[in-house]
Amino acid sequence: MGPGTRRVLIALLGVLFYRMRRRGLADADAALAAAEASERAADQLAAERQRLSAVIEATDVGTWECNFATGITQVNSRWAAMLGYRPRIWRP
Repeated sequence: MGPGTRRVLIALLGVLFYRMRRRGLADADAALAAAEASERAADQLAAERQRLSAVIEATDVGTWECNFATGITQVNSRWAAMLGYRPRIWRP
């Protein structure tokens, strides 16, 4: 291998390593952006849940949730009281 071939090989390897490093940085930036978006979505979801909980509590409504896969129905204390029951997990 001659000195000219060595220089070309070193230059080629340098370019390849540079591209790999740039791609790694771009992947890291994309991962950081995705994590930030996920955090914003989690914050929005938490705020929405808090708002919904405040509405349910302030209006004193009865609520129930039914999981059709398990057959379990959960009710809040107001719903149970409206029908004369104690709150518990309801099973059909």
